[in-house]
Amino acid sequence: MKKNVFIFLLAFLLSIGFLFTGCDEVDPPTIIKSSDFNSLKEAFDSIIEPGTYIVEISANSNISSYTFNKKETNIFLESPGSKVTLDLTGTGSLFIVSENVTLNIGDGVVLKGSSSNDAALVTINNGGKFEMSGTAEIGYNNNTHASNFGGGVRILTGGTFLMKGGTISDNNARDGGGVYNFGTFTMSGGTIKNNTARGNISNTNDVSSGGGVCNFGKFNMTGGSINSNTARYAGGGVYIDEVGSFTKSGNSIITGINETGTGNKVVTNNEGTALTSPTAGHAVFAFRKETQIPKVRNNTAGNGINLNTATDENWAEL
Repeated sequence: MKKNVFIFLLAFLLSIGFLFTGCDEVDPPTIIKSSDFNSLKEAFDSIIEPGTYIVEISANSNISSYTFNKKETNIFLESPGSKVTLDLTGTGSLFIVSENVTLNIGDGVVLKGSSSNDAALVTINNGGKFEMSGTAEIGYNNNTHASNFGGGVRILTGGTFLMKGGTISDNNARDGGGVYNFGTFTMSGGTIKNNTARGNISNTNDVSSGGGVCNFGKFNMTGGSINSNTARYAGGGVYIDEVGSFTKSGNSIITGINETGTGNKVVTNNEGTALTSPTAGHAVFAFRKETQIPKVRNNTAGNGINLNTATDENWAEL
């Protein structure tokens, strides 16, 4: 009798265990191979239901502006083999990330823009999330539009960009050559380099800000480097507007102009000699909310910057 009771209790406990284990199970990601479709667009269009998707891209592709708008989807773009380049056809953002969509680009994926474009290469809308890691690249996009700012990545209010690795380089825009942020930008790795905020292309005297990053939102930098970017007016590396916030910690690096003229820099309006004025902010230019007084750093290294709470002494340690 006791043996039967024991067996019954053991079976009951095991069934409960299986029940709870089943509750914790997560559906595996859906693998989509681009080679199974006539075009990369068709592969993207096959994403219909909520869930996690891995799109394996096996060859270089030309693709026109594409909007990821299937809600509750988490999409990874990966190259299972060698590097693949996704080349923008026409104008506009190569990728637009909509509300409740997370788009990730990783190892071997290169997003290449246009020499004459009217938008950033990636646009993140309100509620959208974009992640970049590994050896991913975003580059060679020249946004000539007079008011549609951002060369590499544009983050709208409510959008989120996590840069964990990769490179954003060789992009141009009126402001924010590399990244133009109105949302939340967290940089924990990777490099932003060789981008330019060149002002209004039709006005050679127009000012511009943020060769690497132009920030009106929340910018948290815990790693990575911002180097060799250029602006006409302020913030060769980073420009922080009075409504924006900036924190810098960890091993993050923002280089300023050095004796050889390399590093982040602010140039004269005719894009000649680098400015020597202390208001230039070759590395970082920022307004303090409390006083509206610009704080500038022409060279930066190490930790310790928080525009919301830092004293002048802490700011000077950047």
